[in-house]
Amino acid sequence: MRPCAGAPELVARSLHRPPRDCAAQLRWVAAIDGPHDAAWAPALDARDQLVARGIDAHVIATAATTANHKVGQLAAAIERFGSGCDIVVVADADVDLGAVDLDALITPLTGPAAAAACWSAPVEDDGDSLGDRVSAAILSASLQSFALLSALDRRLFVGKLFAVRLDALAAAGGMSALGAHLGEDFELARRLREHGGQVVGARQVARS
Repeated sequence: MRPCAGAPELVARSLHRPPRDCAAQLRWVAAIDGPHDAAWAPALDARDQLVARGIDAHVIATAATTANHKVGQLAAAIERFGSGCDIVVVADADVDLGAVDLDALITPLTGPAAAAACWSAPVEDDGDSLGDRVSAAILSASLQSFALLSALDRRLFVGKLFAVRLDALAAAGGMSALGAHLGEDFELARRLREHGGQVVGARQVARS
């Protein structure tokens, strides 16, 4: 699931990168408010290119009205395309899925001791501008570095790139129940744990 809004150049650059091969059967969905959004056209183009590569790819107009638009987009996408799926992977529009090992996210959610969710710590690439490079350098050396914090605080969960079991999500109230929470990732992790689920970190980062 790729929640998208605006930033057409960024969306075009990141969505056109196909996901790496993995053991699971994939269904790719870009979730956007509607055709009025600047992300719509590049998402359609990305979908067509992915379909040409043999990937089951879709774009959905969500018309999200929740206070947290990302949650509304994801809830609509899961309702429409989640049937028959055991696990949903959520990747923000700027995450390069071509650099992501999806098996590293999905495998912890399978088997007898399956976790409820698995996430990857986000990191910024150097970027094109001096400001981008300074920001990346400062964040990677500070306590705002999620890769560092994830090793210090096992309760941490950042929703930039994560996988969640749909049965665990449903038991925790579903995605739509998070629509009023601006910190939906923290609240999701709290609810999953409250219902007995384990939330774990993957041994990889989410690059954007």
